[in-house]
Amino acid sequence: MLTAILPPDSRHRTAELLARTGPVSFVVESRAGEEALGPLLDALDTRRRLVFRAPGLTDLENLAAFRRTVEEALGVAVEGAPDWTEVLDAVLDSGPVIVILDRPRLLAQANRQFWRAVGQSWIRARGGGVRSALIMVDDRLGLGDALGGRGSPFSAPADDLRPGPPVPPLDVVRVSPRTPWDMAEAGARWDGGDLLRAWAFFGTNPLRWPAAPDARGPEAALRALTADPHRAGESPVRLLERLVQTPHRYASMLRALSRGALPRRALSRAVDRSSTTRSASGPYLKRLEELGLVSVERPLDAPAGARRSRYRITDPYEALWWSCMHPLGARVVTEPDWDRLWADHIRPHLYGHVVSVLPIVIRAFLWRFAKARFGAPPREVGPLWGEGYDFPAAATLRSGAVCYAHIHGGRSKAGIAELRTLEAQMSEVRYGFGRQARLRLIIALTGFDDELRREAARNGLIRLLGPEELGGGSGQAGSGAAPFTG
Repeated sequence: MLTAILPPDSRHRTAELLARTGPVSFVVESRAGEEALGPLLDALDTRRRLVFRAPGLTDLENLAAFRRTVEEALGVAVEGAPDWTEVLDAVLDSGPVIVILDRPRLLAQANRQFWRAVGQSWIRARGGGVRSALIMVDDRLGLGDALGGRGSPFSAPADDLRPGPPVPPLDVVRVSPRTPWDMAEAGARWDGGDLLRAWAFFGTNPLRWPAAPDARGPEAALRALTADPHRAGESPVRLLERLVQTPHRYASMLRALSRGALPRRALSRAVDRSSTTRSASGPYLKRLEELGLVSVERPLDAPAGARRSRYRITDPYEALWWSCMHPLGARVVTEPDWDRLWADHIRPHLYGHVVSVLPIVIRAFLWRFAKARFGAPPREVGPLWGEGYDFPAAATLRSGAVCYAHIHGGRSKAGIAELRTLEAQMSEVRYGFGRQARLRLIIALTGFDDELRREAARNGLIRLLGPEELGGGSGQAGSGAAPFTG
């Protein structure tokens, strides 16, 4: 496994909040199945701290465990039979400290007044102005929105606070899905096209990645992982069963989304065809989105309030698992001829799987490397689709230039026909119309033929991106990348 570190945007936001003068409180939350506490601790400074992981017991047992942690970590003894507010008051009165509560929802489940007690203690600390921090960590999305909204227990009347700039009662740091380059920073030893493939195979969770890459490449490492399912940790279906009460319809949705993004109507049709009962897909999709298992995509040219959207499995590994491993059922552990199972049912799908997750890679690439590659950082990045056009990624740069991406999904080298297809779609879209610099980005895992390379050499608005360029980030485009052979 790799070192689980916060992605750069989450790390920078955490540092920004902790640099504020006076007390600060915020939630750090990650998608279901990915721990947030370890990466957070790695990013913190050396200030005095208290870390408490909720044991998930009764309220009295939870409080007793918290008191013991306070005494052992800070040397602060709280006498008598105090409640949560009194213990937290003693901690925050003991001097500047970072208090970290991991999985506090378990504490709130045992005591309905828990958040009110924590809120009262924190409002008092804010009034005192001590430079402390209260950080609540959860491996689910939504805690920050639930606690920081209207009527937040962390809100204090304005006249109870010291003068100063307005500060929200509770900020939120979401651990964003990790990109291939985040994995490289976490210790992945693959680079270029191998890094891109490894990310498509092992996904966004560093704990699933092999610590020492197989010298034969990511595909060999994936084969070793799938041959021994216990090495991959909790399977996506076990995770789903732990998170929802009736997993079957959620599982059908994830199976339908495993080959790529779908609009809600197409997803509903796919699920209804495989089900004996029908029900509205909206609540199920909302729950999957809240858990971070599914991400919603909206086109850049959609007007405010428009319902145009597509849904995609967030983690590439989970998409691969639902598309290839889940259909095999018990054969994953009972098949005596694993080589045949791999050759017949898994390996043939790998190329298509990498193609299906390329839209996520391209958008992350534009956010991270547009300034180095195209001369200016992006103002906005996202998909773009409508009547007569469908771009997996597009962007407007701060220079005014607009990028349109086209993916060649075939197994032959990309040729001039891909450029013509891209330009035909550009003629149908109004997004970026009239801009002088309209960059054509052609992405191919299999390389580019000589005719297209010559055209790109003549026209600076054409950029060719193969697996080595994408995986290598800020390297030179069109540099003769080795084709994908999976």
